[in-house]
Amino acid sequence: MFLLFRPAYYCANSQVHFKVKKIYTSLFLLTASKSRDFVWTEDHDVLMLREAVTSEPYNFKPKSSERGRVWESIAAYLNSLKTPEFRVTVRAVRDRYALLISRHKLKQTEEEKASGIDVPEPTELDTLLEEIGSERRAQKKKVMP
Repeated sequence: MFLLFRPAYYCANSQVHFKVKKIYTSLFLLTASKSRDFVWTEDHDVLMLREAVTSEPYNFKPKSSERGRVWESIAAYLNSLKTPEFRVTVRAVRDRYALLISRHKLKQTEEEKASGIDVPEPTELDTLLEEIGSERRAQKKKVMP
């Protein structure tokens, strides 16, 4: 990739440089077209949370191999789906799960602090997050008597 942006005056023979530049440019375009960035949508979030509810990764000790295997199975299942298409890694799934949980906690605290507001009807995403939150709290109570 370095030769792609290298000026011609660094090369002794500019024709050779042009050929090298052309080869690297075509390789770059091929790799760029294959690796589109994945963008999470609400449908992706709902499917991921449904799988997390059924797999229950929070039942295992954090940073354990069992919990890691659960996250691997969730990522593999999501990548096997055709509609909507997923291209995620285990880390991406874990990070998105943690982000959704933290956003939901923040939203809950803001709703509790606010008085006299109309709370909108909960979506499927909110329902799944609430279910996961209650399961996690129940699991913590089991561990800590």
